[in-house]
Amino acid sequence: MVGSRKEFTVKADLSPYIAFEGVAGEVLRFYARVLGGEPLLETYGAYNASDDPRDQDRVLYGVLRSPDGFVVRVTDTKADESLTPGDNHYLCLNGDGEDLLQRCWDGLREGATIVTPLEKSPWGDTYGQLVDRFGVTWQVNIGSSE
Repeated sequence: MVGSRKEFTVKADLSPYIAFEGVAGEVLRFYARVLGGEPLLETYGAYNASDDPRDQDRVLYGVLRSPDGFVVRVTDTKADESLTPGDNHYLCLNGDGEDLLQRCWDGLREGATIVTPLEKSPWGDTYGQLVDRFGVTWQVNIGSSE
Protein backbone atom coordinates (compact mmCIF):
# COMPACT_ATOMS: atom_id res chain seq x y z
CA MET A 1 0.00 0.00 0.00
CA VAL A 2 1.34 3.43 -0.94
CA GLY A 3 0.24 6.44 1.09
CA SER A 4 -2.24 6.30 3.90
CA ARG A 5 -5.80 7.35 4.55
CA LYS A 6 -5.97 10.81 6.07
CA GLU A 7 -8.72 13.06 7.32
CA PHE A 8 -9.63 15.72 4.77
CA THR A 9 -11.63 18.87 5.38
CA VAL A 10 -13.57 18.21 2.18
CA LYS A 11 -16.77 16.31 2.93
CA ALA A 12 -17.63 15.48 -0.66
CA ASP A 13 -16.00 15.65 -4.04
CA LEU A 14 -16.76 14.79 -7.63
CA SER A 15 -13.90 12.99 -9.30
CA PRO A 16 -13.12 10.75 -12.24
CA TYR A 17 -12.91 7.04 -11.45
CA ILE A 18 -11.06 5.20 -14.20
CA ALA A 19 -10.77 1.43 -14.68
CA PHE A 20 -7.71 -0.26 -16.20
CA GLU A 21 -6.52 -3.80 -16.90
CA GLY A 22 -3.62 -4.27 -14.50
CA VAL A 23 -1.88 -0.87 -14.80
CA ALA A 24 -3.89 1.28 -12.35
CA GLY A 25 -0.95 1.58 -9.93
CA GLU A 26 1.39 2.70 -12.70
CA VAL A 27 -1.22 5.19 -13.88
CA LEU A 28 -1.76 6.72 -10.44
CA ARG A 29 1.98 6.97 -9.73
CA PHE A 30 2.41 8.76 -13.09
CA TYR A 31 -0.46 11.16 -12.31
CA ALA A 32 1.11 11.82 -8.88
CA ARG A 33 4.35 12.88 -10.59
CA VAL A 34 2.37 15.18 -12.89
CA LEU A 35 -0.25 16.56 -10.50
CA GLY A 36 1.49 16.20 -7.14
CA GLY A 37 0.30 14.33 -4.09
CA GLU A 38 0.80 10.86 -2.70
CA PRO A 39 -1.20 8.02 -4.27
CA LEU A 40 -3.11 5.62 -2.05
CA LEU A 41 -3.19 2.14 -3.59
CA GLU A 42 -5.09 -0.79 -2.10
CA THR A 43 -4.88 -4.20 -3.73
CA TYR A 44 -7.35 -7.04 -4.15
CA GLY A 45 -4.94 -9.17 -2.13
CA ALA A 46 -4.92 -6.82 0.85
CA TYR A 47 -8.68 -7.18 1.16
CA ASN A 48 -9.00 -10.83 0.10
CA ALA A 49 -11.28 -9.52 -2.65
CA SER A 50 -10.33 -12.25 -5.13
CA ASP A 51 -9.20 -15.86 -4.94
CA ASP A 52 -7.40 -15.57 -8.30
CA PRO A 53 -3.61 -15.33 -7.73
CA ARG A 54 -3.36 -13.03 -10.78
CA ASP A 55 -5.46 -10.41 -8.96
CA GLN A 56 -3.49 -10.18 -5.73
CA ASP A 57 -1.32 -7.20 -6.80
CA ARG A 58 -3.99 -5.53 -8.93
CA VAL A 59 -5.45 -2.29 -7.60
CA LEU A 60 -8.87 -2.67 -6.03
CA TYR A 61 -8.99 1.03 -5.13
CA GLY A 62 -6.60 3.90 -5.71
CA VAL A 63 -6.95 7.61 -5.13
CA LEU A 64 -4.75 10.64 -5.62
CA ARG A 65 -5.50 13.96 -3.93
CA SER A 66 -3.11 16.61 -5.12
CA PRO A 67 -2.10 19.67 -3.09
CA ASP A 68 -3.88 21.78 -5.71
CA GLY A 69 -7.22 20.04 -5.17
CA PHE A 70 -7.18 17.55 -8.06
CA VAL A 71 -8.69 14.13 -7.26
CA VAL A 72 -8.37 11.02 -9.45
CA ARG A 73 -9.56 7.52 -8.55
CA VAL A 74 -8.53 4.28 -10.27
CA THR A 75 -9.18 0.56 -10.15
CA ASP A 76 -8.06 -2.53 -12.05
CA THR A 77 -10.48 -5.05 -13.45
CA LYS A 78 -9.96 -8.60 -12.26
CA ALA A 79 -7.71 -10.67 -14.51
CA ASP A 80 -10.65 -12.68 -15.91
CA GLU A 81 -12.69 -9.55 -16.72
CA SER A 82 -12.37 -7.54 -19.90
CA LEU A 83 -12.55 -3.80 -20.23
CA THR A 84 -13.64 -1.75 -23.20
CA PRO A 85 -12.35 1.80 -22.74
CA GLY A 86 -14.87 4.35 -23.92
CA ASP A 87 -14.31 7.54 -25.84
CA ASN A 88 -17.15 9.46 -24.21
CA HIS A 89 -15.24 10.97 -21.30
CA TYR A 90 -12.37 13.39 -20.74
CA LEU A 91 -10.44 14.63 -17.75
CA CYS A 92 -10.29 18.42 -17.78
CA LEU A 93 -7.82 20.63 -15.95
CA ASN A 94 -9.24 24.14 -16.06
CA GLY A 95 -8.35 27.41 -14.40
CA ASP A 96 -6.22 30.50 -14.46
CA GLY A 97 -3.15 28.98 -12.75
CA GLU A 98 -0.96 29.15 -15.85
CA ASP A 99 2.26 27.84 -14.27
CA LEU A 100 0.48 24.93 -12.57
CA LEU A 101 -1.56 23.92 -15.61
CA GLN A 102 1.40 24.27 -17.99
CA ARG A 103 3.43 22.01 -15.67
CA CYS A 104 0.59 19.46 -15.70
CA TRP A 105 0.38 19.58 -19.53
CA ASP A 106 4.14 19.12 -19.82
CA GLY A 107 4.03 16.07 -17.55
CA LEU A 108 1.04 14.50 -19.29
CA ARG A 109 2.76 14.86 -22.69
CA GLU A 110 5.22 12.11 -21.77
CA GLY A 111 4.33 9.27 -24.16
CA ALA A 112 1.05 10.98 -25.14
CA THR A 113 -0.62 11.59 -28.48
CA ILE A 114 -1.34 15.28 -28.92
CA VAL A 115 -4.85 15.81 -30.30
CA THR A 116 -4.83 19.62 -30.10
CA PRO A 117 -1.60 21.45 -29.24
CA LEU A 118 -1.72 23.69 -26.17
CA GLU A 119 -2.17 27.12 -27.75
CA LYS A 120 -4.44 30.17 -27.89
CA SER A 121 -8.03 29.11 -28.61
CA PRO A 122 -10.88 30.91 -30.41
CA TRP A 123 -12.48 31.69 -27.00
CA GLY A 124 -9.29 33.41 -25.84
CA ASP A 125 -7.94 30.86 -23.37
CA THR A 126 -4.97 28.56 -23.94
CA TYR A 127 -6.35 25.09 -24.70
CA GLY A 128 -4.97 21.68 -25.61
CA GLN A 129 -6.08 18.06 -25.70
CA LEU A 130 -4.03 14.88 -25.55
CA VAL A 131 -4.45 11.16 -25.06
CA ASP A 132 -1.98 10.06 -22.42
CA ARG A 133 0.08 6.90 -22.66
CA PHE A 134 -2.66 5.02 -20.80
CA GLY A 135 -5.38 5.92 -23.32
CA VAL A 136 -7.04 8.60 -21.15
CA THR A 137 -8.06 11.83 -22.92
CA TRP A 138 -7.14 15.05 -21.11
CA GLN A 139 -8.20 18.61 -21.86
CA VAL A 140 -6.21 21.51 -20.42
CA ASN A 141 -7.78 24.98 -20.49
CA ILE A 142 -5.77 27.88 -19.09
CA GLY A 143 -7.73 31.07 -18.68
CA SER A 144 -10.73 32.67 -17.08
CA SER A 145 -13.54 30.80 -18.86
CA GLU A 146 -15.64 28.44 -16.77
